[in-house]
Amino acid sequence: MAPPLPASPTPTTSTPQPASPDSTTSELQGRLWNEAYDDLKKKEPKLVDAYERLLSRELSEKDSSSTGETSQKNEIEQTDSKTRRSQMVRLVQAGLEKTEKEAAVKHDIQEKMHAVSSVKELIDTAVKSVPEAAIAWTGACFALQMLANPISEAGANRDGIAYVVSRMEWYWNLSNLLLEENQIDKTAALRGELEKHIIDLYKKLLSYQMKSVCSYYRNRLLVVLGDMIKLDDWENTLQSIKVAENTIRQDSDQYNTQEIKSRLGELVRNAESLAADLLPGIRQALQEMRQEEKNEKQEEKNKECLADLHKTDPHDDKERIKQTKGGLLKESSNWILKHEDFQRWHNNDEARLLWIKGDPGKGKTMLLIAIVDELERQLGQLKQPHQQSTTVLSYFFCQGTNSDLNNATAVLRGLIFLLIRQQPLLISHLREKYDHQGQGLFQGINAFVALSGIFGSMLRDPKLTRAYIVVDALDECETNRKQLLNLIVQNISASPRVKWIVSSRNHVEVEQQLELDDSGMKLSLELTQNAKQVAYAVNAYIDSKVKEVKSLQDDDEERDRVRDVMHQRANGTFLWVALIIKELEKPDCLDALQVVKEIPTDLYELYKRILNQIWQLQKSTSEFCQLVLSAVTLAYRPLSLAELIVLSGLHQKISIKKVRKVVEFCGSFLTIQNDYVYFIHQSVKDYLSDKASSTIFPSGPIDVHHAIFSRSLETMSTLRRNIYGLHHLGPIGKIKVPDPDPLAAIRYSCVHWIGHFCDAYSNSRPEVETVGHFLREKFLYWLEALGLIQHMGDVILSITRLESLLRTLEGHKDWVSSVAFSHDSKLLASASDDGAIKIWDAATGSLQQTLEGHKSWVRSVAFSHDCKLLASASGNRTIKIWDAATGSLQQTFEGHKSSVRSVAFSHDSKLLASASGNRTIKIWDAATGSLQQTFDVGTIVHIMSFENTGLYLDTEIGRIDLAAGTKRIQSLPQTPHPDQAQEAQYYGYALSHDRSWITWNKHNVLWLPTDYRPSTYVISSFTSLSTPSTATRIGLGYSSGRVVVIGFLGSGPL
Repeated sequence: MAPPLPASPTPTTSTPQPASPDSTTSELQGRLWNEAYDDLKKKEPKLVDAYERLLSRELSEKDSSSTGETSQKNEIEQTDSKTRRSQMVRLVQAGLEKTEKEAAVKHDIQEKMHAVSSVKELIDTAVKSVPEAAIAWTGACFALQMLANPISEAGANRDGIAYVVSRMEWYWNLSNLLLEENQIDKTAALRGELEKHIIDLYKKLLSYQMKSVCSYYRNRLLVVLGDMIKLDDWENTLQSIKVAENTIRQDSDQYNTQEIKSRLGELVRNAESLAADLLPGIRQALQEMRQEEKNEKQEEKNKECLADLHKTDPHDDKERIKQTKGGLLKESSNWILKHEDFQRWHNNDEARLLWIKGDPGKGKTMLLIAIVDELERQLGQLKQPHQQSTTVLSYFFCQGTNSDLNNATAVLRGLIFLLIRQQPLLISHLREKYDHQGQGLFQGINAFVALSGIFGSMLRDPKLTRAYIVVDALDECETNRKQLLNLIVQNISASPRVKWIVSSRNHVEVEQQLELDDSGMKLSLELTQNAKQVAYAVNAYIDSKVKEVKSLQDDDEERDRVRDVMHQRANGTFLWVALIIKELEKPDCLDALQVVKEIPTDLYELYKRILNQIWQLQKSTSEFCQLVLSAVTLAYRPLSLAELIVLSGLHQKISIKKVRKVVEFCGSFLTIQNDYVYFIHQSVKDYLSDKASSTIFPSGPIDVHHAIFSRSLETMSTLRRNIYGLHHLGPIGKIKVPDPDPLAAIRYSCVHWIGHFCDAYSNSRPEVETVGHFLREKFLYWLEALGLIQHMGDVILSITRLESLLRTLEGHKDWVSSVAFSHDSKLLASASDDGAIKIWDAATGSLQQTLEGHKSWVRSVAFSHDCKLLASASGNRTIKIWDAATGSLQQTFEGHKSSVRSVAFSHDSKLLASASGNRTIKIWDAATGSLQQTFDVGTIVHIMSFENTGLYLDTEIGRIDLAAGTKRIQSLPQTPHPDQAQEAQYYGYALSHDRSWITWNKHNVLWLPTDYRPSTYVISSFTSLSTPSTATRIGLGYSSGRVVVIGFLGSGPL
């Protein structure tokens, strides 16, 4: 570090000017500096080359774009010293001009760094007087830029730069020590030694300056330097300069006159004065700038965090819904604001939840939008200028038709996003985990759990005095709805400062979870109980909409009759009114009154009528409509028009201009907003997926999934390297999307093709090779596209799903009622209502045996623990024992008076238990078939397993002591025995109670689409020979007769 500076005040003398040297002095100065420069270049060629390439970059501002990975050409003259001197002079002048411009921009910092201007004048005068000085002053000039525009350099480097710059005049005038008239002694040896030490000092100075300049540009992300040179150890490097200075002082005492010593002493004192003035200002300015840079970096990190959090902006969703539904009509919605339940919720601190519920089409969403708009208005009035509000409002509108809006994680992301937008300081709760996990915090199986904790801590933040949380359409939250409801309930009881409003259809799960009671904390506003207000609102909506129908505007009498009939038939349903208005606005509607009278009042009957109208269109038009409706119904999110053309199969038959017309033919079902196609209501999708499924999907929905998958793969064949034509790397969020966007039509395909492949898996086994070919040929381009559209997180989940879905086993002709793995996990047995039992190779999926002999359906199969035998239970009251290897029938046990529902072997494979529909359990000798015991348990038992010792039988009703019989049935603990595979949802891999998720320790891991939710399942864990970890296979049986095997590697998800 620099030695302590004098404590005396900074001298007020003017900046010292260098003496005007004669030609002898300038030649000597130039020779010494050039000699030092050339010698340094021989000893540290990489450093000097990097330095010269940086200087070359400054020489040609047109080449300043070369801050990328390609190296800048070294344009500094290598042989002609005059040319190099001219280049250095130009560099000094350019550097000084740049310093002046940057200082002018930063007025507040420059005021504290006025000493920099003194050094600038010194450099300018020196170079103009002695052009040979340029080679010495070029590095100092660059160092001056660092002081005027400081960045996060090491403290020792900054102080060293200031030290060197402040002493440059002394360094320059050292050559005077060697002039003839200054010599005391004419001894050549002393003169040669002094010259050698001066050149050595100059080399150290040049080296220090070069390293500082290289370090400065490296911190400015100039990649040209690479890792060629080591840029650290500033303290020792500066110390070596000071040692060299002391050596010269000692030599000069022996060699020079008193006059030159006095002159050099004066220069040293001036340098110390300059340093004393320079360093404090630099340090203070740097401290302030460092804090400013720290704040800027934090702000950039906050923006990055919010960008990763953003899945959708609920405010934009609210405005989109308004547009889709034709705007918010105050006369139809403001009644809710005056309702006593809303007023009680709003004004009573004890009322923390208001649940608005009603049937489809009753206007729940628009009521919540009216409430949100009113709360936003109130908060806007309370907000003080230039102050952050302590009362916040956050909301989310679930939509089952959009995979971005129909899950609990998306709800939390939206709510947190709005909270931070209103109260930015709340982002600290999010950053605690985001800084460690990055974008992964918002994805995967733990995202909801992590965001729940963050959301709760935000609501408890002392900076908030009140928080209003609004969630619309809880019934349309299809994934993790139960967890979301639990979160709501927990926050209601935990925080009195938080008030919730939620809405849903009349839904049993929502009712059970919210647990409405008489405490006054939770309120329910049932629309059917407010029929008068709803009817008034619907009538006001009818009055407004009828006036907008162009065909009725010239006939007041007919308009009034249409209005009156709609009043009578609307039945308090906004959706019905909206659909009728669409029918009346059609060009072919000639008798509006008759249309209103004929249209059914039941929504589903109305949907049936609309669908029939579509089928009655011209054949090609109705076919186009069918393609569009089938694609939109099965898509995981709303499709853009460009995406719809590709995925529906219209791309070979219709132009992009005409697809909008096709959507209009489906207009009573669909609407277009910002070139995206939406269902007008969730109930439309429900109808098309269920009651109209046979007409929308003539060959079944699986075929449509398969078609979407195939078309996605076909259109993604256009993926290529650098599809956006980017010239350099940069943050994804700042990339300008080209026009036209080459990814516009395939964005959906890039994200969701694997989902459709898995949903169509039974029909797409021949496509496995196609998938493999795509991944081999386009995998990296696919990843690039996902990065460009900011969906990289989705690829991880998609590939995991793709890997997990190993194979589908086809063969049964009827419902698969039971599946069982052998205890070595090599075989899988399946039992079906077709009376057959099939044994499969669990690893390859190949069929090993088909066992036939039962005269009725087979309800249960079980392998013996030694894997040699297979037992099957049938509806014809018999149990059959088979050789698992050969498939030959070994024995048939008879004795039950009703169908046999379940069988299980003891661990030693000697006993077999069977449970029957006549509420009995029988124990048999597995080898001889002799009946050992019969227990009347009073209920039908479906789940059985022997305890390890064989002395007890575990069932869903309890543990039966085989010695004491039914006199001793013990209650089982909460966590069942591991062999009770069907109840394994308590630990490890399992299925959720509704069989929609494969779980791990109660956490959802893999969602099973509706068509993949099994009628029966079995789980087997085993040690994999190919890996050191445990593998798990899950066998799923379906009513269609399919058997699916899903495999997971490892002891659990990461």
